[in-house]
Amino acid sequence: MQSQRGPYLSFDAMNSLLRAQLEAMPGPLRILEAGCGRCWTLKLSVPFTLTGLDLDPDALAARKDLDHAIVGDLRTVELAPDSFDVIYSAFVLEHVSGAQQVLERLRRWLAPGGTLILQIPDRDSAYGFMTRLTPFRAHVLFHRYMLKQPLAGTPGHGPYPTVYDEVICERGLREFCARNGFATPQVYRLCSYDHDRPVRMAAFLTSILSAGRLAWRHNNLLLIAQLERLEMPVQSTSARMRRAR
Repeated sequence: MQSQRGPYLSFDAMNSLLRAQLEAMPGPLRILEAGCGRCWTLKLSVPFTLTGLDLDPDALAARKDLDHAIVGDLRTVELAPDSFDVIYSAFVLEHVSGAQQVLERLRRWLAPGGTLILQIPDRDSAYGFMTRLTPFRAHVLFHRYMLKQPLAGTPGHGPYPTVYDEVICERGLREFCARNGFATPQVYRLCSYDHDRPVRMAAFLTSILSAGRLAWRHNNLLLIAQLERLEMPVQSTSARMRRAR
């Protein structure tokens, strides 16, 4: 049985889950990748149009798979309501001051019955705590030398400075969904440091020092939430006649 706080997934299992989720939806799908970065990782067998929205023009210029590209800030860009069947955002909201307001905008752009898919680092994990505690320069050096990403921190390449608003955690996302017309979301936990023993050990020790309040077995969350369709009440004939008068 899955725990209330969500099962664990590997990243390969996550991609398989998302493909199955999206390919079960009636197409063609109108997909918005909010904060699209440099690549789209899902290979879908159903027809779809892909719109990429990003503040970084260098990242957008690297994309060759977009049907539409929009340079803009998620906090201020104007898009029509109910424009997309799927909104996907991966590792973006932790960099935004005002992530709650961005989520509200994503909800407005999502059509009824549409699916919101978010990947975020969990601020309430030991990893999230360590990230919030260390300076941004340390993040760049970690990506360059520990994760072997020599272009880290250069234009168009992460990491980017983090904010970690209060909503960037499992509790915050569940509360947002409950307040904004989403069905009960599916929440999964993921860890990208399975083979990095020093990082795992640091997270484990941080968790112990926090008396277990900060989780160490995962650092990221995947949320899948469907926006419920609003059912219009059926009026009786007499009620419609009274309204007409």
